[in-house]
Amino acid sequence: GRASLALALAVLIALVAACTSSRGPEVVAGVEEGPPAPLVVIGGTEADGDGLRDSLRDLWARLVFDELPPSTVYVNLATPRATAADALRTQVPEATMLEPTTALVWLPSGDTGRRTPVEQYRTDLTAVVEALGSTVEVVLLTEWEDPGAAPSDEYAAVVAEVASSAGASRVDITDVDASSSDAQEQVAERVLEALDAG
Repeated sequence: GRASLALALAVLIALVAACTSSRGPEVVAGVEEGPPAPLVVIGGTEADGDGLRDSLRDLWARLVFDELPPSTVYVNLATPRATAADALRTQVPEATMLEPTTALVWLPSGDTGRRTPVEQYRTDLTAVVEALGSTVEVVLLTEWEDPGAAPSDEYAAVVAEVASSAGASRVDITDVDASSSDAQEQVAERVLEALDAG
């Protein structure tokens, strides 16, 4: 219920406030009274902002949050190099505890880097989306940081399949160098377009 959501958010905010490192969940509370609308970010390096000069301000997901209604609560659970299996094990349980309205999921490079079998990646990514629940608006992002690390076209096809079968939105940013600071706004714009269309 709303009481458990408020408690979970309070605990996360307290944990972040007590943390001296920039790593770990980033939480930004909504500024309007009324029911909060949690936006959770699940992913690996691309969603964590690793490598950006100021990931707490410049990351694409944070730019998305900046354009959403003031009641939105931003919780970024992404961790560097996370695979879909890692996210299912550690990020999704925290996300579901928050009863999110929207989830942004970006999980390519952890699996391509570890050469996870494509069928296993499909199983794990499907489980991530299904575990978030049918009431959550899910946006899956497709982009490959290191195309030489794995058969990226097969992995991209998996993301498209999972999005279609699970009723999630898919944002294709394969034409964007998402590792650069300049590209963060482009990624954010496409995610916002997907949210508006959903």
